[in-house]
Amino acid sequence: MAGSVLFKPVDDAGVIHACANSENGQVRVVATDVACRTNEVAFTWNQAGSAGLPGTIGPAGANGAQGPAGADGATGSIGPAGPTGPAGADGAPGPTGPQGPAGPQGPAGGISGYEVVAKGTSAQHVEERWECGGRNVFGVCDYYMQVSIYRLDVAVAECPSGKVALFGWAEGDAVGKPKMSGGVLVGWQAGTTKTDNAASTDSYTAYAVCANQAS
Repeated sequence: MAGSVLFKPVDDAGVIHACANSENGQVRVVATDVACRTNEVAFTWNQAGSAGLPGTIGPAGANGAQGPAGADGATGSIGPAGPTGPAGADGAPGPTGPQGPAGPQGPAGGISGYEVVAKGTSAQHVEERWECGGRNVFGVCDYYMQVSIYRLDVAVAECPSGKVALFGWAEGDAVGKPKMSGGVLVGWQAGTTKTDNAASTDSYTAYAVCANQAS
């Protein structure tokens, strides 16, 4: 039985071996271990060509399905405190609280020891003074003369000791005003700025309404 011979034109590196006739250019593929004839030229080429240039980028594919949720991450550290927020609106009024206990009794009020004190006067005092007796055509006084001026004394209605005045008034052609002592109203007085050149029969009276002084 005749044996078979394995024809292997491609070596382990993927290179094809061939011989080209130098006279007519005919090419024949030969086994890797066969030498070319004397009128042939040996040459080789790769079984696989060199890598071509990269192609253009294809269109984006459709979105894939959503993957499963990942596991919870570790708890982060506490952040800094934020700024104070604005004040809130006033709340509704609360219910009325219970009535408190009664306070102690206060001192007795009212006015006691009420009385009206009156003091009248018709006494006069005389004031001597110099006045112009006549003037010339220029309005200049030519001479002076001494005259007597009569003025009524001041009438004073003063409250008894331990009492103070509440108010008062004056009667007659007089002006009334308070009588003070140490910042306390103690009576009422009546007087006038009216003067006469002769003795007068006028009189006037001061009245003071008095009451006990509070302790």
